[in-house]
Amino acid sequence: MVRKLTVSAILTALAAVFLVLSATMPTARLSLFFMSNVSIAAVVLVAGVRYALLAYAATVLCALFLYPSNLSIIAFAVLFGYYPVLKLYIEKAHSLWVEWSIKVLVFCVFVFGSMLFIKEIPWYIWGALFVGLVLYDILLSYVITYLARRFSFLIMKINR
Repeated sequence: MVRKLTVSAILTALAAVFLVLSATMPTARLSLFFMSNVSIAAVVLVAGVRYALLAYAATVLCALFLYPSNLSIIAFAVLFGYYPVLKLYIEKAHSLWVEWSIKVLVFCVFVFGSMLFIKEIPWYIWGALFVGLVLYDILLSYVITYLARRFSFLIMKINR
């Protein structure tokens, strides 16, 4: 338990650093944003869902404390921060059709929720965001698979 907590805390701090850097740096914003999500996904791999949810909450709180009222941190908190945990549960369906249907449904809920606050975004922007979500999900799957294969010995050692 202490190992899981320690590794989760380190990955949480790393995610918070990536998130604050993505909010402050004009270049490499998307890649740093993605790396903060990879850190949360690594917590899911190493320590499990409970620690990942705690890491997500701690990342958001630390980032808001370090750089308050930034739109990218709020976007991470609302949509992307919990996505690795949600992805774990969605992909337990073992049917590609069902998985992508649920992911599209989650995206549609996000779009309709966003339309309550932002009314002047054209439809092609939402289409580009959907393509971005698909690419993001595929890339995140590849990175999670790589991490699970490359660091499987470390994951097993931590979970002892």
